[in-house]
Amino acid sequence: MRLIGLSGLGKTRLAEALFEDGVGEAPLDPALAVYTDYSSETTPSAVDMALRLVAADRRAILIVDNCNPATHAQVARICGEDGSQVSLLTIEYDVRDDEPEDTDVFRLAAVSPELVETWLERTFPSMPQVNRSRIAEFSNGNFRVARALASTLRGGESLGQLRDQDLFERIFQQRNVADRSLLRDAEALSLVYSFNGEDLADGGELAALAGSAGRSLRDLRESMSDLVDRGLVQSRGRWRAMLPQALANPLASSAIRRMLPSEIETFFDTAPPRLLLSFTRRLSYLHDSADARALVERWLSPGGRFHRLPTDDDFVLVQNLAPVAPDLVLARMAEHLAGPDVGEILRPNNIHRRPWIDLLKSLAFEVAHFDQAACCLAMFVAAEVEPSRHSSAKDAFRELFQLYLSGTRAEPAQRRRLIRAMLEDSEAPLGVAGREALSALFEIGHFSASSSFDFGARPRDFGWTPANNEEIRTWYNEAIALALDLLPVPQAKDFLEDNLRALWTQGASHDLLESVCQRLAADGGWNGAWLALRSALKFDGEGMPADVRERLERLIAALQPVGLLPRARAIVLMIGTGRFDLDEQDYDDEGELIASTPSAAEQARAIGAAMATDEAALAAFLPEVIVAQTPPRAFEFGEGLGGAVSDVPGAWARLEAGYGAVVADYKNPTVLGGYLNAALARDPGFVTGVLDGAATSQHLAPHLAYFQGVVGLDDGAFRRMTAALNSGMAQPNHYSRLSIRQLTPARVGELATFLEALNAYEDGAVVGVEILHGSLRRNPTLSEQTLASLTEVGRALLARVDFAPRGVMFDHALETLLVQCLPGAAPDVALAICERARATVAESRGSAFTPRKRILGRIFQAQPVLALNLFLLEPPSGLRMLFDYGVPNGSPVATLPAGVLCDWADIDPANRWPRLSRTLLLFEPRNVERQVNPSPLFMAVLQRAPDPAAFLGAYHSRLQPGSWGGSLAEILEGRRRAILKAGDPALTAWARAAEAEHVAWVQAERDREHRREESFE
Repeated sequence: MRLIGLSGLGKTRLAEALFEDGVGEAPLDPALAVYTDYSSETTPSAVDMALRLVAADRRAILIVDNCNPATHAQVARICGEDGSQVSLLTIEYDVRDDEPEDTDVFRLAAVSPELVETWLERTFPSMPQVNRSRIAEFSNGNFRVARALASTLRGGESLGQLRDQDLFERIFQQRNVADRSLLRDAEALSLVYSFNGEDLADGGELAALAGSAGRSLRDLRESMSDLVDRGLVQSRGRWRAMLPQALANPLASSAIRRMLPSEIETFFDTAPPRLLLSFTRRLSYLHDSADARALVERWLSPGGRFHRLPTDDDFVLVQNLAPVAPDLVLARMAEHLAGPDVGEILRPNNIHRRPWIDLLKSLAFEVAHFDQAACCLAMFVAAEVEPSRHSSAKDAFRELFQLYLSGTRAEPAQRRRLIRAMLEDSEAPLGVAGREALSALFEIGHFSASSSFDFGARPRDFGWTPANNEEIRTWYNEAIALALDLLPVPQAKDFLEDNLRALWTQGASHDLLESVCQRLAADGGWNGAWLALRSALKFDGEGMPADVRERLERLIAALQPVGLLPRARAIVLMIGTGRFDLDEQDYDDEGELIASTPSAAEQARAIGAAMATDEAALAAFLPEVIVAQTPPRAFEFGEGLGGAVSDVPGAWARLEAGYGAVVADYKNPTVLGGYLNAALARDPGFVTGVLDGAATSQHLAPHLAYFQGVVGLDDGAFRRMTAALNSGMAQPNHYSRLSIRQLTPARVGELATFLEALNAYEDGAVVGVEILHGSLRRNPTLSEQTLASLTEVGRALLARVDFAPRGVMFDHALETLLVQCLPGAAPDVALAICERARATVAESRGSAFTPRKRILGRIFQAQPVLALNLFLLEPPSGLRMLFDYGVPNGSPVATLPAGVLCDWADIDPANRWPRLSRTLLLFEPRNVERQVNPSPLFMAVLQRAPDPAAFLGAYHSRLQPGSWGGSLAEILEGRRRAILKAGDPALTAWARAAEAEHVAWVQAERDREHRREESFE
């Protein structure tokens, strides 16, 4: 759970109240509370404490005050582990979009002036009512401001007639003697969002702020301490920040107004980089300040500091400036996207393009900026030729045109006008983006936002939102009209039918949908709409009003394909996400199957049978089913055709000729397979002749393996496939899906001969590995003699196969055959197999093999000595990535027994023991955060090492995990405790010798973690 809100609203007090009797119901047990506040140095860190509590299996409620979002995410992950009994509450003053995953976020808003006045009456009972009222009004619901101002009152003094500026200055005077320098120093400290208050070096952050105010470092530090005491500067470890923002922002604005432009430029040129980032973040909250805007305008103007926008990590400075002058930043971005650097900025794999995308999305919020920002964003979409998971602009762009969570106040009509302009401008490269925007108009449900709605201190919301159902209907009705007006009918159908079910159920008006469906179905029907509306009836019909359901049923009946060819297209070819699957049968109210409703497969066979006597329909439909990528019922259609024709050979000749006449990059033979399957029962001899002829047919040879799989392996199957391969009519990859279900002794010999022939071709070994693996998997009860003969074939394949990655299925096949074939292989064969794997590691420099180390593990288990010699004595490029002891998930060497490793190393101790040392982890790679015992394998090998200290090596390298989560300092401490607990003399002496190194290392890690956890930024 996370509690956020502006400083001074009472968040910490609310957390305390959760544990108090008499406040609400069922108070929490104070004995469970573990509290820390990052306003001071925190030891241990919150991450460390969470790890300790979870490891101890202790029930606790961990409260972390002043906890930044990054620290919250770390601690929440630890407390959320399975079995954890630790609950988490973090408190933070920053109110940017801060809603981490798996966390309930509660935002404490400013209270009413009346509540502040009531609080003042209880806290300062002698204060006159007029003063309470004036302080409550000025504080704007912030208790810290109210307390600071109330503390300035003297007996009998009245605040009723004072101006806001007077009250503002009184906060810094309080009951002390008037001191204008304290106010000026507060202004200097407010120039940045946060600063390092403990670094007193001349080049430090506090010194830079002192220079900006013309003050000495000592004087500014004294003022800072005074402001801390008065509750106006908050602390988090070494970091300080002027809070609340209601005070800090006016102070910063006043500071900028007093500084000369040259002084600001000097500050920006000389201050540390982190402080400059914090300065621009402060500026992001000052859009109401004329002086801040003038500064940003000067920077963005020709010759200014940011007239040429940075295209690297420094672009974050521009993101911070954008809320102050969004129009100018947008203009500069548009200029750059029309300039010579546009290609680099838009490049899809440019790691710096994401901030541009996010900023353009934010700039599109305002109506006046929408068109230009959206068009700039569209350029990023147009540049993404292929889908990209990294830094893609597509989601951010589409969101601007969706009904909810759009992040823009642009009216629907304005958005539609921009879509029209994009799609009608034939010379602009924005057609793809225009179609994405049009598609987003049809989004119904599952709305999400990929970017933040935060934009400095400017008020923002989720964008334009429909006020009622009529506006929702209008949105979708206008989207439909736009699609029909801009797109050809086929594309308009695609846009509509994907959402037709949702449109009918909750979107557009039914009158319009009926009209559109009838209009688009008038020329050739509309099977997609028919299926989509059937889906709506099937899954949403029960919740519809009776009249709406009746209208839907009438529309479905009107759209139902009539005639053989339209029905064939609907049943055999049509499939789509979210549409009603015709294989799902209809049931009555008692759950009984309605027998009169045939399945899609049955309907496809009936259509095939009908086309057996309708040559015109078949001639028209055949090219369509042949080029279809995934026709769901083409096989059954072929079966119906083959089972009903009067002349099986004659019909096949026409079918084959039609297949050959189709000119396309992709042709689907499924209908031919269905025909042969049906013909097999009618005329087996005919099918045998077809298969014999297919071996030398340019059109059929590539599909011979598929046909054999359909009708089964006969005596000539392997002879035909070999002939097709040798004739060049078929390629090795045409056989990749071949696997034999029933391997008889006769078939085993034929399979072996075929695989030997396949192995002679380039990439033939890859396909052979897949075929042999599939055949062995489907025949698990082979005799030892049969298995031995196939094992020899497998060894020959492995000796030629390329070990490069080809997907999970190929890796599994490769791993299985290594287990089956590599043990017991002849030395020359085993050497060839291991060298093939080693060559792949060298070519890929180890990177491609890193996630596939199980394959190498199988090689080491099957041929340990050979593998150790090849990979350790003659290390290929990429050895470190695969074998060093810092590698995550361990080394393949760790799959071997300790005795095997030690015997191998003892052959040449001076050379081999150091090499073996580098490959073994002292701690197993599983659960590095919780690892409590050294690896048994490592300890067993250490016992036999001729020089244990040399075998252990450098302390830092041995103890450093390859990857980790949480606190590294805590992991290192746990590892050291485990080492000392193990009781091995050599291990203990090695650790004791490095005690000073360990202490310094852990302290450095704790300092680093504290710096990260204590940060205000």
